[in-house]
Amino acid sequence: MKYQSTLIWLIRGIFFVFSVFEMIRLNWADVALLIAGFVLSFIPYLYEKWVGIKIPLGACLILDIFLLGTQFFGSYLGAYTYFSWWDIMLHLSSGILVGYIGLILLITLDRNHLLFIKKKIGVIILFVFAIAVTGAVFWEIFEFTSDTLFGTNTQLGSLRDTMGDLICGTIVGGVFALYIGMMLHEEKKSCVSKLLQLNSSKAKRKK
Repeated sequence: MKYQSTLIWLIRGIFFVFSVFEMIRLNWADVALLIAGFVLSFIPYLYEKWVGIKIPLGACLILDIFLLGTQFFGSYLGAYTYFSWWDIMLHLSSGILVGYIGLILLITLDRNHLLFIKKKIGVIILFVFAIAVTGAVFWEIFEFTSDTLFGTNTQLGSLRDTMGDLICGTIVGGVFALYIGMMLHEEKKSCVSKLLQLNSSKAKRKK
């Protein structure tokens, strides 16, 4: 747990230090890019504070690593341009990340975990998959906005790249949704059970 927290703050430090460096150089587009990565890393903590849903520290670290790959290495250092596989790799991983976010949203809406207790697995799979697909669409909108406003090259100027990213996010999101359904059906320990247990314990303490 301690090493996860240390890594999270290390990643934040990277964003902060390089944003200050770019401020000195008056490269405001890069400053905006790096500050965005820094701010986005706090979303899980803000969500916990405002909504009251606990998110595992490991999930927060995965988000920060993803932000490091997209904002810092991908856009700031130009990995999207230098490595043709970088964009696809991130979109494949984003299917899992956004699917997990869908799971968090579902638990937020279903505070008593009735869907999980009654094993409405089909509904859970459909919800997580829908969020994953929606996330893939919004990510492409974000990439288009970044390329247009900040001169990045996340979409490689190609419709084929955009469609490939959408397909990757959709397929992996679907596979992750099915994985969640399988884990619930077989009642095995997984990221699903950990998230449910974490929030169930919190609910019991409040009572």
